[in-house]
Amino acid sequence: MANGVGSATCLALHGELDFATSADLDHELERLDSHGLISNQNPNLVLDMTGLAFCDSAGLAVLIAAYQRLARLGGTVTLRGMRGPLRRVVSIAGLDSLFRIDPAEG
Repeated sequence: MANGVGSATCLALHGELDFATSADLDHELERLDSHGLISNQNPNLVLDMTGLAFCDSAGLAVLIAAYQRLARLGGTVTLRGMRGPLRRVVSIAGLDSLFRIDPAEG
């Protein structure tokens, strides 16, 4: 579910972000883009990962693509509420230097 919060669009992720589901997130990001929720006027995205239990390399690839899309617009991607193992995967992959990390939940 996506909504505009302040100067950012917030998208809550649930379940698993893996090979089987990563295309769904990519399509949702395309939909947000086509509806103007990701644009030069609103280039910031918050991905609420509180409900995300697992993420594999396909999921990381979609997160990187989101970062690249928003960076072209001069914006940022914030990963909010990552829990232990997921936070560790992002850190080991060196992706915590690309994203803003917000430890808050929800």
